[in-house]
Amino acid sequence: MKTISIAAPEGYHWMQYDGGPVLMIGEYQAHDGAVEAMEFEVIDEHEPERLAKESFKPPKGVQEAAQRGLELRREHDRGGTMIGVARARNLANGDGIPMETINRMVSFFARHEVDLKAPKNSDRSHPEYPGAGKIAWELWGGDAGQTWANSIADREKVDKARSIEYLEQALEMARKHLPGWAWAMIHQAARGYAGGKAPKPSKMAKCDEPLPAIEAKSLDGAKVVFVVADSNELERARGKLLVGADGVTFNEVYLKALELPRSEVAVCTLDEFSQAEITQPVVALGKLAKVALGKRAAASMPHPTAIRKLGDSGEVQRKAKGIKKTLTKAAMRCDTASKPTEINDGFTVEITKASSDELRIVYGVVLDPYAEDAHGDTIPPKEVERTAHNWMSKSRLIGLQHSGMAKAEPVESWLVPYPSDEDYQKAMRGDPHNAIRTKFGSDTVHSGTWILGTKLGQDEWQAVKSGELNAYSIGGFGKRNQVALSALPAVNFIDGDPNG
Repeated sequence: MKTISIAAPEGYHWMQYDGGPVLMIGEYQAHDGAVEAMEFEVIDEHEPERLAKESFKPPKGVQEAAQRGLELRREHDRGGTMIGVARARNLANGDGIPMETINRMVSFFARHEVDLKAPKNSDRSHPEYPGAGKIAWELWGGDAGQTWANSIADREKVDKARSIEYLEQALEMARKHLPGWAWAMIHQAARGYAGGKAPKPSKMAKCDEPLPAIEAKSLDGAKVVFVVADSNELERARGKLLVGADGVTFNEVYLKALELPRSEVAVCTLDEFSQAEITQPVVALGKLAKVALGKRAAASMPHPTAIRKLGDSGEVQRKAKGIKKTLTKAAMRCDTASKPTEINDGFTVEITKASSDELRIVYGVVLDPYAEDAHGDTIPPKEVERTAHNWMSKSRLIGLQHSGMAKAEPVESWLVPYPSDEDYQKAMRGDPHNAIRTKFGSDTVHSGTWILGTKLGQDEWQAVKSGELNAYSIGGFGKRNQVALSALPAVNFIDGDPNG
């Protein structure tokens, strides 16, 4: 792949966002996402290899319009750019036109159709006819070119929609019937064709020799195991995970935060993880790895690629502190009976209310600070509030029995209010206070309870209606402390409606 480095113009700097590079006003200064020069891929749209893949021969009417545009431009010395002239020559010669150029033609005609309304571009009696807009229009194939390009683009959209529908059905079957790690790998491989970004095809794959496998790293001596969904082209070429720019970010950001050398950590893919016996703390890198590993991961972090593109909001440093504590406790082999213990589990949300077929929204209690969970634990009101806010702002992932992602999204989230602001403040401090006790659907809830409203996909909704699905899960982990009952604040419950 040929690339070119382009420096930002004077008075500007580049910012790397997930959607692509953006020029920002202001001289370059080092900060998250800012770069002095941006690397761009150079594409020769008429490279024989590209044309051989798929190209479209312009019909006679398009060739004639392009030739007419060239003649008008020579005669009147106006209309079109050098790109338009080059395009006209390809069309007039009947060259094969690749799909990328077809899409550019569609965009050109959509942007410049309005130019034809000007009298000098539409009225043959106008002294300036044909205007520059009319000549440019002809250079790109004229009306015939617009009809031709649009018909090809529409056909491609239909074909892609059919492919996406097929892949989405296949992914849904994989999600239901395969282990989480296998589903995540299939999802990553197919996401470019089902609405996301796919890995760029590797030119090396065209060679007779297969790509080298990632060198298997011994887990012996590793203090932490990082798991990624899969390897990329560069990693396969070098036979090692997290190399190049991702490797630099991993070493400089992640390992420095953990205060560990690269020699004391191991990195493996989901496939390798599923075949290994791992006793060390496991950290999922990226959303796919996080979903696939579920509660088998002690923590999750963004993939280094995301940090390079979007910057670190402090998440890496924050999670590194928790991992370091886990490592310290393991190394000391201390008795933790009287100390906080790490828990890595999810919250099972039983469905207590449901809406209509049109809305497909179900409601359930996630956490109630005054009720014991499945482990016999209670969570203080302040922690319930913090957990609800963090989950809504940073996660929003919903699974089925902690085994895979569900077609579901949170649309409502609220905390049952306290009788007064004074009671709320006391509850947050852990002082004696009043709390409301009321009915919610088939459940009884209290002030401070986190309730979630979730919109379900069609299959999930049908499972709720049939009784097959009566709960869903959201991931979470934290610390368990032993607290004497006498140390808990006294709570006076008031039966009634929290809304008055």
